[in-house]
Amino acid sequence: KGFFILEIKANPNSRQTVFMELLNFPGKKIVKMNIQAVPEKGRANKVIEKFCANYFKCLVEILQGGTNSYKKIKLEMQK
Repeated sequence: KGFFILEIKANPNSRQTVFMELLNFPGKKIVKMNIQAVPEKGRANKVIEKFCANYFKCLVEILQGGTNSYKKIKLEMQK
């Protein structure tokens, strides 16, 4: 098993859930992601987890940013 940490900038209330672009910041890269959910009661986080799990075919856990638009998520490969 292996894992990867992905940093994202979530944009909730979008028309669809999709990866948009790679943002370059000093020392790191962040993936901008549109989320088709409201940021209330963890709804957007659940959509992020489900979308990433299906896209990458792995287990997903939000490590940081539960109530923030900037998030660190752990992608853990199952094999």
